[in-house]
Amino acid sequence: MAIFLFMDKKIKIIINPAWVLAVMLFFGLTFSVIKVVYSAAQNPGHAWDTLDDAVLPVANGGTGQTSAANAFNALAPSQGGNSGKYLTTNATDTSWSSPSINATTTRVFFNGRSTASLTNDLTCHPYGAVCVAVASNEPSMGATIPFAGTLKNLNVYLSAAQAAGDNCDTYVRKATGGCTGTFNNTALVCSIDDVAQTCTDSTHSVSVAAGDCIQIFYEEAAGSCAGNVSWSFEYQY
Repeated sequence: MAIFLFMDKKIKIIINPAWVLAVMLFFGLTFSVIKVVYSAAQNPGHAWDTLDDAVLPVANGGTGQTSAANAFNALAPSQGGNSGKYLTTNATDTSWSSPSINATTTRVFFNGRSTASLTNDLTCHPYGAVCVAVASNEPSMGATIPFAGTLKNLNVYLSAAQAAGDNCDTYVRKATGGCTGTFNNTALVCSIDDVAQTCTDSTHSVSVAAGDCIQIFYEEAAGSCAGNVSWSFEYQY
């Protein structure tokens, strides 16, 4: 503490050493505290995942979850019962959809014609030519099916009109497992009766497996059929 005395118009300063020391200690301590606070790393006080509001609800812009997987599931459509599906959109909302394959259906056109007028039961190759007079099995008259599929839409034409009472049937035959197997008439059949020259079977179809063999069987069911026969049918796989 300083004491000022005025003696003979002179100023005499008396300094108390104890007060000087106290002032110096006070300012020294103050500057030290400021320095420590200034140099210390910032500490928010808590890690984010320990805060009570670490999980932000969806309504507030969050996911309500604490992991990436759970966060996605919280925002995506319900996954229950949607195994194997993919996420899609209709330009407004997202949803799960099953994958689909846009498979192309292949259609093969079988057609053939006998080289002579058929007047009795004969077996023909699906692509025509000479028909043989056998009503049983003839491997050389068969065509092997490479892929499982369906035979349908049989159409038959006779080059001449038939007489009244004539009944001429044309069958697609099949042998299971190869052309050396037993051929049997299928449900795919077309009948020309009386004066008609054409017929169509667009109702029946025949399933074939890979390796099956097919041929044409012409049957003179009644009367005296005669004429060159041509046929066509569809093989779809």
